[in-house]
Amino acid sequence: MRFVNGVDAMVELRFLGRLLAELDARTRGRALYMQDPAPWTEQSLGAVLERDIYSDELPPLAVSHRLYRVLSASDVMQVVQNARSQKSTVSETELVAALNFYFANDAFIDFSRG
Repeated sequence: MRFVNGVDAMVELRFLGRLLAELDARTRGRALYMQDPAPWTEQSLGAVLERDIYSDELPPLAVSHRLYRVLSASDVMQVVQNARSQKSTVSETELVAALNFYFANDAFIDFSRG
């Protein structure tokens, strides 16, 4: 990793739709941080950042961009995997809808109802 002023230079804010579509399995010790409160859109800005599980302190990038912790990255990955298991092709809009549903209801969305 390359750090600039204590911030991981490889991490950047991204649109949530793209972030969810490209989320990889490296979720351990990471969390999703967002700029705005839910409900989010595909254009909402956020980042998946490493976090200290023993501290409530925010990562430097979260502080500098006024982000707050939403969910663990493993929870977000479960939301994405659940959506993909229901539909062979899941759009960024549907992934964001699934995340919003999970965040509001602590349950997975059922695309067959919709």
